[in-house]
Amino acid sequence: MTFADNLRGMKAEIEQLLRDFILNFTSIEVIPSERGDRIVFIGSSYWLPLKQGGKPAQTTLLIKYRDFYNIIKAVTTGQPAEDLKELELSDKTLHDAIEQSTTNLVKSTDVVLNECVKALDQQIGLLAAFAPSPMLAGVFVPDTNALILNPDLEKWTFDGHNSLLLVLLPTVLAELDKLKVEHRNEDFRNKAKGIINRIKEYRRRGRLCDGVPLKQGFSQIMSMAKEPDFANTLPWLEKDNADDRFLASFLEIVRSYPHSPVTLVTLDINLQSKAEVARLPFVEPPPP
Repeated sequence: MTFADNLRGMKAEIEQLLRDFILNFTSIEVIPSERGDRIVFIGSSYWLPLKQGGKPAQTTLLIKYRDFYNIIKAVTTGQPAEDLKELELSDKTLHDAIEQSTTNLVKSTDVVLNECVKALDQQIGLLAAFAPSPMLAGVFVPDTNALILNPDLEKWTFDGHNSLLLVLLPTVLAELDKLKVEHRNEDFRNKAKGIINRIKEYRRRGRLCDGVPLKQGFSQIMSMAKEPDFANTLPWLEKDNADDRFLASFLEIVRSYPHSPVTLVTLDINLQSKAEVARLPFVEPPPP
């Protein structure tokens, strides 16, 4: 399953919450237009107070939608200005409806719902507008502990994939360099040194930043040099947190391969939890 598939599932959840909230907990008062002898009074409309149970439904919907929008915004960074403007306008449509902030020209709850569904469709549609990228059977991004657990990368396989690309993030390479010197356990330091030596050996096969073979005809490995852009990532990621830096870098890979299944590889339960919140797919590394 690709990252885009996960977001489409999230969009379906939000659409259902929207339908429930708007149709079951909201109502609109319409003031019709009136014509006097010389003046036409243009009608307006406004939201009535939420029905009983509406406030919890509104809060749940708003939280879910904000999470969805933040993910969409993070991965569409760099798209044409026209597309980003469309994203902002669609966001305003949804926020106006969820927070009941529009006070005129709202015809009916059915019209509002249709506009919101259209706005969600526009947002998810931006994923299809990504620049063309290679369609790969599987892109796997291991964290440091996954490499330590099983450094025999040539033997890595994942169910359902007949080819794969392993991507090494700069955060992981920096952490390995630190561990080989600073870790209190000598065995762990030696493992970190062993992985670094393997990576250096891979460079003999070509430019690692372009990708080199691991197992001929099956797997490749490449390194990414670009550091994460924290000005254009998920707002809850902290720059000084190692797991958050990893996830921000992971999103850079998602932008590079938006039409391929990009999967995080980790045993770290905290990192798995954060990935789950961000709708980023993850697996555990193959056993040694």
